[in-house]
Amino acid sequence: MKEYRFILLGFLIIVTVSLFIILKDISVLNEKNNIIGINIEQLKQRISVLEQDKTMQKITDLQAENVALRKQIEVLVAELNLASKEAVSSKQQISQDVKPATKQAITQETTAASGNKGFLKKDTAPVP
Repeated sequence: MKEYRFILLGFLIIVTVSLFIILKDISVLNEKNNIIGINIEQLKQRISVLEQDKTMQKITDLQAENVALRKQIEVLVAELNLASKEAVSSKQQISQDVKPATKQAITQETTAASGNKGFLKKDTAPVP
C-alpha cells in the first residue's frame, strides 16, 4: 500500500506542477492577449488619424483645384467679353460700311423703278 501512496503522491506532484505550468502559460497568454488588444486599439486610432489626414488632404486639394478653376473661369470670361466686344465693333464697322452702299443702291433702284410704275419687266428672249 505504501507503493500506492508513493505512486499517488508522485502523480499528485506531477499534476500539481503541470497545473502550475499551465496556469503560468495561461497568465502569459492573457498578458500577450492584452498587449495585442492594446496594439489593435492603437492601430485603429492611427488608422482613423490617417483617414482624417487623407480626408483633409483631399479637401485641401479640392479647394486648391476649385481656386484654380475659378481663376480659369475668370480668364475665359474675360476672353469671352473681349471677343464679344470685338465682334460687336466689327459688326458696327460692317454696318457702317454697308449703309452708304445700300442707300445709294436704294436711290438708284427707286429712280430706275419710277418708270416701271410698279410692274416688273421680263426679259423675253426668243426660245430656239
